[in-house]
Amino acid sequence: MEFKELVKNRRSVRNLKKGDLNWQEIEDIVRLAQNVPSAFNMQAVRIVLAKDKTHDEIWDIILKKLLPLTEVNRQGATKEKIAGFKNGQATLLIYLDRSIIKDLEDKFPLYAEKFSDYAQQEVGMFQYVLWLGLVEKGFSASLQHYNPVIDNEMARLLATPETWQLVAQIPLGIANETLSPRSLKKLEEILLTK
Repeated sequence: MEFKELVKNRRSVRNLKKGDLNWQEIEDIVRLAQNVPSAFNMQAVRIVLAKDKTHDEIWDIILKKLLPLTEVNRQGATKEKIAGFKNGQATLLIYLDRSIIKDLEDKFPLYAEKFSDYAQQEVGMFQYVLWLGLVEKGFSASLQHYNPVIDNEMARLLATPETWQLVAQIPLGIANETLSPRSLKKLEEILLTK
């Protein structure tokens, strides 16, 4: 698939099912994403690939944490949405290693207040390459943000270092829904030419 088609075909798919996933392909996609630019070559992104039982546990924990925070009349929709993620193949959990950012803040105090911003730029590009790589392999995904509600539970379940900050979750699998057309703003609304 050409790059243009990859970009156009990337969609947020929330209702997933399992497919024939080659774990080596996922590692290859992560390896490819390592090539994204990062300010000061910080390379602060960390990934956890949760599959099988761990993938299921993640979405069980998220549902358990969300239901008490959800209005009773919305709980059915919340259960359905989380089930759509859990029915997928795996979850990529996206982290930033805050120790890398702290070291750079100490080393380059002139830029200290910007390193968190720079790290978010890196993580955004990393996530995008991951997502396009999944699309190229015929998989669907979405970018979810249940942190900080789940941070402590994920740290315990995954035994991540305490310097790792959870940024997002990418559940992935095969699309199990019909996708509606995407609505984009007019180019004149986002591009100013001088």
